[in-house]
Amino acid sequence: LWSDKVVKMVKMDSKELESLMSKTSLEEQEIMDMFKGFMNEYPGGEMTKDQFIETCEDDTKDIAESLFKVFDKDDSGTMDFWEYMLASNATCLTSPEEKLSWIFDVFDKDCGGTIDPEEGRDVVKSLFNMAGIELEEEILADRMEEMLKAIDTDGDGEITKDEFIKNAL
Repeated sequence: LWSDKVVKMVKMDSKELESLMSKTSLEEQEIMDMFKGFMNEYPGGEMTKDQFIETCEDDTKDIAESLFKVFDKDDSGTMDFWEYMLASNATCLTSPEEKLSWIFDVFDKDCGGTIDPEEGRDVVKSLFNMAGIELEEEILADRMEEMLKAIDTDGDGEITKDEFIKNAL
């Protein structure tokens, strides 16, 4: 039996493709070629942490495990194509602004141009997970509120890319 996730990935929909094009600056054909290669290499539609680390260049292997933790939200120990593309794109970034822009794009899941409260919660949770810290819901809510106070300069309850980058530098 095929899992829903695998069936979904075999039939990448246009929304997922557009999202990857926006978040990685790659062209449609490049993404489709990479998708075909990924599915050929990982017919189940997912790769393990060890497999992900193997795909990384030597100079980025030190951050590969942390990147994997960010994208393995359900602690399944696997990463699908979409998650792989976003994680592997991070290893090409050099300037602090590029890295922050990438982080913003990863957490702006709906590509709405802002990080809304739910997406912001994911930011906070992922940062603590990368550090190996599991947060209780109440503490997570407190950290989220602190982040909004520090970064949301216009007070609208959402974080724009400019607010995110300016307040993180």
